[in-house]
Amino acid sequence: MPRSGHAALRSADQGAAFRKRILAAAKKCFVEYGFYTASMASIAETAEMSAGLIYRYFESKDAIILAIIEQQLHENRASIARLQSSHDIVVGL
Repeated sequence: MPRSGHAALRSADQGAAFRKRILAAAKKCFVEYGFYTASMASIAETAEMSAGLIYRYFESKDAIILAIIEQQLHENRASIARLQSSHDIVVGL
């Protein structure tokens, strides 16, 4: 793979890591402060990054909330798929 391809992969990995860190911080803030009271500043502080960096990955707090919901839906679908493929549902649970 050309060198620029490696850089693009590293950048994509770093972006995914930042998004994951932001979502984890947002979840923590939403639990602690509530959806309406949690601010982008509190999420940034919890994530230990600047609010500007957060806005690079999410355009708003609503976009973060939507990403959390999508993440949870993906996890739930994966759990359901594992249960459906399990020969013994009780063991799968």
